[in-house]
Amino acid sequence: MPSLCLSLTMPDGSHRSLPIVRALTSVGRSIDNAIAIDHPSVPDCAFQIEREGSGALALTALVSAKTALPRLNGKPCERTRLRVGDRIELGDIALVLEELAEPISPIARPSSEVTATIAQDALATLLNFSEAMLGDYRLAPLLDLMMDQVIALTRADRGFLLLLEDGIPSVKVARNPRRENLTDAATLLSDSIVKRVLQTRQPQLVHDALSDPDFSQSASVINLKFLSVLCAPLVEKGEVLG
Repeated sequence: MPSLCLSLTMPDGSHRSLPIVRALTSVGRSIDNAIAIDHPSVPDCAFQIEREGSGALALTALVSAKTALPRLNGKPCERTRLRVGDRIELGDIALVLEELAEPISPIARPSSEVTATIAQDALATLLNFSEAMLGDYRLAPLLDLMMDQVIALTRADRGFLLLLEDGIPSVKVARNPRRENLTDAATLLSDSIVKRVLQTRQPQLVHDALSDPDFSQSASVINLKFLSVLCAPLVEKGEVLG
């Protein structure tokens, strides 16, 4: 299967090639997207491109206003399959689906400088949380703060804390990047990944859940269209707490 990319043309005429390497690729102005385009005419979350089981790519608009819909080959589009050569317009920018001459790896190894920066950010986050614990030990606000800092550090779309109650995992904290509580949190979780972690007592890092053979057929993974997932057990004195 050929490697594909979106060839981006900005209003000033500059060009960039944006590889499509995930099973689900979101595109928009927000840095939370897999492909972030910094231009005021682009919606925060414009559309997503999903690689279907057949290998075909499908575009789905993520905007509610009809006037903000992406334009595919000059026409507003809510959902359709894509073909090489298709032109997608977002505000004042244009993207064209193209084949890459050289295959690309879906997961790049971070440089030593990037790794060092991540480690420094992690230590700073741990220090800030430790200072908060010393200043005001109220459990609920501290748990919210902890999850907010984890989400900010990892740039996750959402974060959860689950504790076992009579052997059943129960959601105690569910937050998003805007530091808001999530409603219906249990419906946003992957029960298959949580079950694996509780059984093995080992952390589970899934780079692309929709393509992972162990989880790709899970109903929760399919319905929620998970990409990268990190789930770790809470263990004290040999007992799994959550």
